[in-house]
Amino acid sequence: MTPTEIKGRSLRTILPEGTDEGSISVDLIDEAKGQAAQNLDRYITATKAWFNTKLAPHSFVPGDKVLRWVLNPEKLQNKWEGPFMVTQTSTRGAYCLAELDGALLPHPWNTEALKKYYM
Repeated sequence: MTPTEIKGRSLRTILPEGTDEGSISVDLIDEAKGQAAQNLDRYITATKAWFNTKLAPHSFVPGDKVLRWVLNPEKLQNKWEGPFMVTQTSTRGAYCLAELDGALLPHPWNTEALKKYYM
């Protein structure tokens, strides 16, 4: 057993005379696990904060023209189709759409599948 010292974030330590090497290493492992969990929590919090700054919340009002995401686009097919007219807003970001000629679409669409259409 060679004496070492604690430097920075190292887990190396000097063992006092007459101590059991096994009990100290278990304590160091538990301490390292706790520190790793704290680091992971900080990383997750920072990543969420950064990602949320990049989100652009958007909402639509009746009369807006929007494009709708194609559910299963083929290889060379456009990923957006439309334009459609927003006819009604619902709770939690759901919108009822109609084609420009007035035909209603069968079910509401979520905000994430829509984007504003500019002529």
